[in-house]
Amino acid sequence: MVPPVFLMFYNPDYFEKIVRGGGSMNNDVYSAIAEEGADFLASGDMCRFVRLDLRKIIAPMLVLGGRYDRIAFPRWTIQYKHHAPHAKFMMLEKSGHFPFVEQTDETMRVLRDFLHKH
Repeated sequence: MVPPVFLMFYNPDYFEKIVRGGGSMNNDVYSAIAEEGADFLASGDMCRFVRLDLRKIIAPMLVLGGRYDRIAFPRWTIQYKHHAPHAKFMMLEKSGHFPFVEQTDETMRVLRDFLHKH
């Protein structure tokens, strides 16, 4: 059976590199960062309210997506172009859910450029 974590990468070899390199997918750390209830699908009224409020954010906003993300699907990420038209949007073409792992240099370039401008 293929572990679900393999769904997070464009190239599953990156998962192996993380594990061999001493990294891990630590659920305790994930839970501390994401908090309880983070893994659910927002829909209905909740989704509509959040989307309406995105237009009200005045701070600079950067949206990064991985073309092969099977957690936050690209079709959902692309919706930010409509709901937050002021945001800078970047789709990383050879990444899954972790573009900072799979396309580290490109991700860092985009982050540096964005932070430099803002």
